[in-house]
Order: sequence, then C-alpha cells, then structure tokens
Amino acid sequence: SQAGSDAGHDRIAEVAESTGQDPKQVVETKKQLFNQSMDALMQGRCGGLQNVDGIGIANIGANEREDRREYMKKASTEKASPGAGSNQSLDIYEEDVDDDDLDKKTRSRSSSQALGMGHGQDALRRVLRAYSTYDGEVGYCQGMNFITAMFLTFLTEEEAFWLLVVVMNEEPYKLRELFGEDMAGTHEVLYIAEKLLAQFLPKLSKHMEEESVHVSMFVTQWLLTVYTSTFPFDLVSRVWDSFLVEGWKVVYRVMLSLLEYASKDILELKFEDILHYFRQFPSRVKGQDIMAGSLKIALKRKHIQKHVKEWRRHAGGGDGPAKQRGMSRFHTIRRRASDDNSSISSATFTSREIALLKMTVPNPAHMLKKSPKEIVVEDLSEPLLPVIGRMKFAVLLHNVLTPEECSELIDRAEEHGFEDASIYDRRTNRVHRNCTRYVADDAGLADNWFERISHALTGTPHERKLINAPWIRARNNGTATGKEEDDRHYRAVGLNERLRLLRYRQGQFFHSHNDAVFIRRGPDDAERSGETSSVSVHVYLNQKFKGGLTTFRGQGRHLDVKPRTGSILVFEHDILHEGQRVTQGKKYVVRTDVMYSDASVGFFTSDASGTTLTQQL
Repeated sequence: SQAGSDAGHDRIAEVAESTGQDPKQVVETKKQLFNQSMDALMQGRCGGLQNVDGIGIANIGANEREDRREYMKKASTEKASPGAGSNQSLDIYEEDVDDDDLDKKTRSRSSSQALGMGHGQDALRRVLRAYSTYDGEVGYCQGMNFITAMFLTFLTEEEAFWLLVVVMNEEPYKLRELFGEDMAGTHEVLYIAEKLLAQFLPKLSKHMEEESVHVSMFVTQWLLTVYTSTFPFDLVSRVWDSFLVEGWKVVYRVMLSLLEYASKDILELKFEDILHYFRQFPSRVKGQDIMAGSLKIALKRKHIQKHVKEWRRHAGGGDGPAKQRGMSRFHTIRRRASDDNSSISSATFTSREIALLKMTVPNPAHMLKKSPKEIVVEDLSEPLLPVIGRMKFAVLLHNVLTPEECSELIDRAEEHGFEDASIYDRRTNRVHRNCTRYVADDAGLADNWFERISHALTGTPHERKLINAPWIRARNNGTATGKEEDDRHYRAVGLNERLRLLRYRQGQFFHSHNDAVFIRRGPDDAERSGETSSVSVHVYLNQKFKGGLTTFRGQGRHLDVKPRTGSILVFEHDILHEGQRVTQGKKYVVRTDVMYSDASVGFFTSDASGTTLTQQL
C-alpha cells in the first residue's frame, strides 16, 4: 500500500540520517545483509540469523508494536477449534511484561526453537491462530501452514505473523485470494499456468493434453503454497527471496523452469507414469539449477497480464459476487480404464483446495438467444476423489440458463403453488427432507436443457460418460472394475421430462442420501419402456440465500458446491450428497435425471422401491 511504502521510505531515511549514509547505500546494505543471512541459512547456520532490517522489524514504532500485541493477545484467549484436536487455550504470552521484555521473550523463541518438533509446532499453531483472529473471513486453510512454517525458520513468531499478514493481503502477493471461500485466486493462477505452459513449452503441453494430464493435477500444490509444501528448502528460500521482491512473475517462471527440467522425462511417459513421476519429482530438483533456468525463460509481465485480463473478463461476466471474485470455470481430466484402481495423493489440502481446471465452451449459434454467456464446465471428479475414494462422473456447468429464464421458472411455480414434499426416515420416523415442491411435465424444456448440457460437454472427456454412462453395465453385471464397456448398449436419450422444482425456506434441508434409479414401465410409456436413469441433474435457479450448499460426503470428508443462478450440477446417482440447511432466504432448484435406453429389451432389472423413492424425489 502507499502508506506502507511511505513508512518504509521514512525508516530508510531515519537509518541514513543516524548513520550518515546515503539512502541508496542503506538499501544496498540491507540487500547485502539479507543475502548473507540467506547464505548462512543454506550452510545450516540458521540459529545465528540476524535481522536484515537496520532498525529491527520488532522495534518499528511503539504504536505498531501495541497493535501487534493486541492481535496476539486476542488470539491467545480463544479456545482451539474442535477440529484442531485440542481445546487447550493458546499461551502466547504467559505473563504481563513490558515492551522490552516482550521483544526479548519473543526473540528467545526464534528459529532454533521453530525448527524443533515440539516448540516449532506450538509456534506454528499460535501464529496461525493469531491470523485466523486477524482475518476471520479467511480464517485458516491448509496450505497456509507450509508458508508460515517457512517464515518461522527465519523470524520470531510475531514477525512471522506480520509477514503473513503482508503476503496474504498486500500487492504484489495477495495470497489471501487463493484461500477465499470461492478460491477465485486459485482458479486464476491455474488458468494462467495452463496458458503459459502452452505458450512456452508447447511440445510438453501437447503431450500432456494427449495423455489427459492437466497442470492442475500437480501444480496446484506448488502454486497454492508457493513451493513451500513439497520442494527442498534450497529452492524454497531462493523462490521466496525473489517472490518478496517481484511477486507472481517469479512463481510462474519457476514453474516453467521445473517443467522444462522435467520435460525430457515426461515426453517418454504415459498417463499413470507421469502422475507417479510428479509425486517423486520435488526431491530430485536442485534449487540453484532451477532458479538459473528460470532466468533464461523470456517471461514478461505483459504475458501474465494478458492471461489475467482474459480470465477476469470471463469470470467478471457473471452476476453478483461472481463478478467481483471470479467464478470457477474449470473442467478436469478423464482417467483411463484404471480409474478405480489408481490413486493420486491429495497431500494435505482440504476439498476446496483440490486442483481445478478451466475450459470455456462456446454456445451454438441457435442457443445464443437463450444463453448469451459462455457455458463453463467445472469438473468435480478430481476434487471428489479424496472424498469418495474413486473417480466418479460429476460436473458443474455455469451460465447454462440466463437469470431471466430462472426467474420465469420461479414465477411459474409460485403462481401454480407448491405442495409438501417432506420425506421421513422409515426407521426413525424423523424428517429427512422438509421442503415443498412444484412438479411439471415439460418435455420441450427438458430437451432444450439436455441439448445445452450435451453441447457444453462435446469434445471433452466427459462427453462419452454423459452419453454412454459406462458404469451402468458394470453395475448390472455385478462388477466394479470401472472398465468402460462397449458403448453400443446404452445411450442417453434426454432428460426426464418430469421436472421437480423444490423450494427450501429458512431452516429446511435434505439430509444425506443417494438418488435411486428410476425405470419407465408405466402403461403410457410404450416404446420408451425400460429407459432408466443413472445421472442426477440439479438446476439452480437462484443464489441470493445463505446456507443451502449441495455437499458430497464420504470417508469423513466432504466437498461443497455453492449454487449459482443458471448453473447445472450433473453427477452419478450413487454419490452420497445432501442439501444443507438454508439459514436465510429461499432456495429454488429443479431436480431431474438423465435417462438412458438399452438396445436389449428387458436388460435392466426392476427395483420397485427405487422407483418409488425416485418418484418422491
């Protein structure tokens, strides 16, 4: 900020005046001291590091020091969250001390203690707790811990806290945007990484595309933590030395250098081998070589700004918060026949920090009147992997319906009226869903929506999964190999024309459930008899409410999907999910299914109970 810049100039002027040096000489001296400190760190002499600022970071102004004390004291009085595994209160300062004693006490817990398994973890916990108090909106996200731990190898706890505040909130870093609720910053940097890879390493980019390996599958962890989570410390310290001066240009340049370093090996590998290679890759690199290679890459700020503008132009096209923060516009990656037998480590990230990937899909000309914005495909199969333990078909399509179309549907339902749609648990007789609904049979609208969905997925790895649902035959044959069968047997014929528009008021919810299969076998079905559903479709009609997230659950983990006006969520029936309680406002969502036909009459088995439940839903 301008204020911070002015304060920095004032401090330099003070040092110059007190020492009789020229201000430029003071700056050069500070740089030399910092480089000496870095050299000492690289030689294993961390315990002897001194402040590189001529007047000491912890002694910059009594008012600033008092502000820091207040934040740290506030954090010290808060209890640990239940998820932290402890309800012990923080003990940052155990006794009332004056400012000089405080500085001495804090400094006594410097890098030598931070490197210890016990004291270091306590210091890390205190700094992160303090930041979660300072910035309640972001709080704490996994990934921040790696960055903070790196700070603590150089700085005292208080200095590490305030450096964390700077890199999270100030230009040219703005790491805070990576950890926000919608992770708009993460989406942006992944988009830029994808474009830079294609621009500077086109051969490698093409090979990885052919192998269905996207950069988000391995660079998310690199970028989200600015390399602190997986790479050797000699590279991490060099990256941050430059990052604090130049900002994100360094991060992208190092990414390209790493991929260039690995390209010779990757070009000889296939899908699974590439993923295995990247799991072992960080331990093989030498920091000095990577940084030297990065300086040879002709990356300019204008290259980055070009892609930033592209991203923000697309992301800014939405309404409401999406215009300010950016909307997820990603698709990921198909996995080969070994989907269910393969595993990719999700490291230590939460579900909302898992890799995403972007692709925009232009609408056909005849659809522009209905949906003028680009349809954006966000793949959820990779983020769902650590939640449900295997690859499943799940995508979230944005901008499929216009706000006007959504409003018309809501008005139509409100005009006709809603009926009670409560569902009760048969064993406990407790309410499982307590919303209301409006049901309409509209084949024309269902066909229109299916056309938009199928067109958006055309040319993507998701197209065949939507059209052929390869898991159906494995399910009916009693197998679980995940191997895709011959696509002659099953084909999507459209959406179920029975559209169930659900209205959730404040306090209403739909507890965890799997969607059951619906099979046409009524007297009026005629040639469509035997069609079966296998994919659930949620059409979100509004977003101005609180709560009401769609949440996928499994293995003690979860993945939240935030409804957006005009977005459509498409996923396999058997994924466990829930509609969280609406805490304010009203939520409107249309529920329907993708229907599939089988060339062999009578192939599908009957499931009367499933049919009944699905008809209820």
